[in-house]
Amino acid sequence: MEVEVGKYLEIFQKVANRKGWKLNPDRELLKDFAKGLIENKRKYGIAICPCRLPTGKREIDKLIICPVFMRMKT
Repeated sequence: MEVEVGKYLEIFQKVANRKGWKLNPDRELLKDFAKGLIENKRKYGIAICPCRLPTGKREIDKLIICPVFMRMKT
């Protein structure tokens, strides 16, 4: 999972750079966020933002995909 987390962190940085944003300096928080996305992708097939509860209905859940992930090509 650490390799996947590293890939997500790189993508978070690329998106932030492109948008002119700054990432939260708390690296552990970013890692936990990435792990939540990875876990939800494995569980539900889509990277639902870990701060949201999935309904189990793909049509509804796809509306709560993390906006960071939507920029990712994985």
